[in-house]
Amino acid sequence: MRKNNVVATLALLSPILIAGQALAVPGLSSPSSVKEITRMLKAYTGSNAPNIYQIEQQLRDKPNEACEALINILDTSDTQLKLHAAQLLQRMSNGNGEIGISANALKTLVGFTRAADSPQVQAALLETLGNIGPKNDDVKKTIIDCLKNSREASVRRAAVDALSRLAHEEKPALHTISTATLIEVLKTDDSPAVRAQAAGALGNYRDNPTVAIPALTEALSDNYLQVRTRAVQSLGQYGIAASPALPKIVEALQTETDQSLQHTCLYSLRNIDTSNPLVVKELIRLLDDPNLSDNVFGYMYDIGPAGAPAVPKIIARLTTCKRHQLPNIIRTLGSIGPKAKDALPALNALIPDADPNTRRQISEAIRGIDPNGTIDGAQTSTGELIRD
Repeated sequence: MRKNNVVATLALLSPILIAGQALAVPGLSSPSSVKEITRMLKAYTGSNAPNIYQIEQQLRDKPNEACEALINILDTSDTQLKLHAAQLLQRMSNGNGEIGISANALKTLVGFTRAADSPQVQAALLETLGNIGPKNDDVKKTIIDCLKNSREASVRRAAVDALSRLAHEEKPALHTISTATLIEVLKTDDSPAVRAQAAGALGNYRDNPTVAIPALTEALSDNYLQVRTRAVQSLGQYGIAASPALPKIVEALQTETDQSLQHTCLYSLRNIDTSNPLVVKELIRLLDDPNLSDNVFGYMYDIGPAGAPAVPKIIARLTTCKRHQLPNIIRTLGSIGPKAKDALPALNALIPDADPNTRRQISEAIRGIDPNGTIDGAQTSTGELIRD
């Protein structure tokens, strides 16, 4: 019968393990699983090291036992062994909802996370805590304490990421302290990378918009592009609650030159409120922007009749646009409805040279503008094309 334990699984790796007796981990009991994983990680640091992905795949057969063994291995003075164990632990816990380490093992992990003297080790362990989730109150407290007290930006970034991951699992009532912590980081941290991470994490904590929206709006004035981009992105995730930020997002669209940030602003405007007059006006203005008009036409459909002032611009684009742009332009005219009646001659003029799919789109647009209108000289009430 096949042995149902990690040792049996790890035995498959024997060709790549270094020779010699497995090293016991000082200060803790050393079961066979700990010895075998220690040997594997020792081999990983050698000149003929096995690929870390091979080790990970072998351990995934028994993830809980493997993770607890890796936690035990952290109690070593071998800095490289500790680092590799921490990184492998982070990888093992990432995206794996089946990880369920014991309360004692989690207590040990929390202790090692707080006491870690290596930024790389501490960052990996913080990511692990975030992956494990809000198993108990010590997890979140440890993450926040490391975020507030570490001098290393890499550790603070890992703590913010871990805190962000907790948002998906913990009760909304517990989000207040996380939101306040992230806002403090967004406003005061010296590292733009950490501030950007905090801005992005606030997009996952949307239960306190009255305090988060002003902070994210203020971050649109940050000196660093990465912070402004993540702030705009998170504002879009708040939907209609982020309406107070619309003027600043529109200002960013008009003043920023980075196309990625411009597209993010545009996407957020759509998510927040396409019926807002300020948004409608800005989208119509952007129809003349060669870099953004493709996206704008995709969003104009959501505006509906409020897009009527754009009809002259849209008609002009019917004959000058690229082929891939035509469906969205036609669709936009149909969504505007009767107020787009001036476009009917231009739409009918497209029919003779249009392919069947485009003809169907034109038919639908004409029906949206005038249900009793004519298509290519013949009247229809069904939207089907009737050719002379």
